[in-house]
Amino acid sequence: MTKKSTRKEEAKLCLDVLKEHFDIELIPKRTLCIYGPPAVGKSIFCGLLCGELALKYKCPIEIIAFEQHYQDGEYRKMIEEFIKAKCPDAVINISYVESVYPPALMKFLAGKLKPEAQKIYVIDSLSAYADRLGDYYLTIMGTDDIRPITARVAPLARILSRKLADACGKSDSIGIVIAHASSTAGTGKIRGVIDFKPSFTQRVAHNLFYMVFLDLGTDGNHYMTCVINRLNKEAEGRAIVCQISKEGVKVLKSK
Repeated sequence: MTKKSTRKEEAKLCLDVLKEHFDIELIPKRTLCIYGPPAVGKSIFCGLLCGELALKYKCPIEIIAFEQHYQDGEYRKMIEEFIKAKCPDAVINISYVESVYPPALMKFLAGKLKPEAQKIYVIDSLSAYADRLGDYYLTIMGTDDIRPITARVAPLARILSRKLADACGKSDSIGIVIAHASSTAGTGKIRGVIDFKPSFTQRVAHNLFYMVFLDLGTDGNHYMTCVINRLNKEAEGRAIVCQISKEGVKVLKSK
């Protein structure tokens, strides 16, 4: 049952909201997936989280970008502004991945996911990575049959998530993965919680500690649901209605 707040809520830290409402504690060695429809604020929420984490742990932010938007300077600037709203001195490295050709990509990732020093890693997004891989294989294979392409893309997506989890575990780093959402198409709720699953990332969930669904309603409010909490199954299904801004997250309702 949805409960309305009885007092005016002030914006809180994203980390505090995740802990208070979903029992999600994003600390070193752990990973979080934020997924949802296009243009609902996933990367912005991620940016705020990164800023808070950078301020708390005094470590740099490494964004591995597969989304085409990162080729636009104004978009990069916007993401950096949300990060620096929480940590003005944040060290931010945004790397747009030019090639998804597997050998070249693995070499690139080996240079970025080095388990040498603590970092905040972001993959934005795993779904765009899968789409670009699919496009690459369609082109070189000269086919419109997606079945053999899916058989290649899915394992590579799992490899990427495993490499991220491995780097976080070895260097006390924190990983955030952004993904798009797709409907479960009447096959049932994911984990009995929600009718949307992460696009092309369902099989990589075992490499993640937490998974949160983010949506934007017609009322202009954000809707956030805890879908996976590896350490507290009872937290799965908890949801909040909130507003996300540079100040943080203002929770309006929770259930």
